[in-house]
Amino acid sequence: MGLGYRAPDEDPYDRWRDFIHSSSYGQDSHDQYEVVSHSILDQLMPGLDEPVRTPLYPLDAKITRSRKSAWFMRLGNFVLRHPIAPLIFRLIVLITTISALALATVIYRRERDPTIRFGNTPETSQAIVAIIIDSVAIPYILYMTWDEYTGKPLGLRAPAQKISLTLLDLVFIVLKSASTSLAFEALVYHSGDGKAENPKQSAQELESLNLARGLAALTLVGLIAWILNFTISVFRLAEKLGGIENAPDK
Repeated sequence: MGLGYRAPDEDPYDRWRDFIHSSSYGQDSHDQYEVVSHSILDQLMPGLDEPVRTPLYPLDAKITRSRKSAWFMRLGNFVLRHPIAPLIFRLIVLITTISALALATVIYRRERDPTIRFGNTPETSQAIVAIIIDSVAIPYILYMTWDEYTGKPLGLRAPAQKISLTLLDLVFIVLKSASTSLAFEALVYHSGDGKAENPKQSAQELESLNLARGLAALTLVGLIAWILNFTISVFRLAEKLGGIENAPDK
């Protein structure tokens, strides 16, 4: 029965076939049996060939998943469990923050430039607030990204420390909301519309208006990205602490 040399034309199951036949129980003389067709078996056990559609556990409800729900479940698993998901959202926030900082710096320098004349000087509060907030937010985003991949995991550090770092996002969300509101206020009440009689002044007003539109768009996108990043961070933290059950599985 061991593994040894076997001739190419030898049946590998022959030794097992002899062993099974020699160790099988014989038929009793009082046994009665009859060979029937497959149709009779189908009548005795109807629905036996159909796929199982009952839940895994008797107390669970029947699970019916569509393609849309399966797609949402894959997206949820990627956001909650994939290690690259935090980096993607942090990079979106970082790119929008750097772009808004650069644009706010350009606006501030243009409004301080004595060679550029406006009929009514626009408010500089939107540029100043954006510069202050984004200058502090960029190092914070870099530190949070570094801590996510090189810091101690949640089991080796105090949960309050990780939660406090995550809740710092709320502070920047509030500050980013103020910057976004000031940017849209400056855009709505902007005095220059590019319709001045002087062609040079008209071009300057139109350029300033385009810069204000760009800053408002960048701050809004950055605010939305930061809110999404904070929401995902909270759910990932809850997943690490206790786990989140999928709603369709209930």
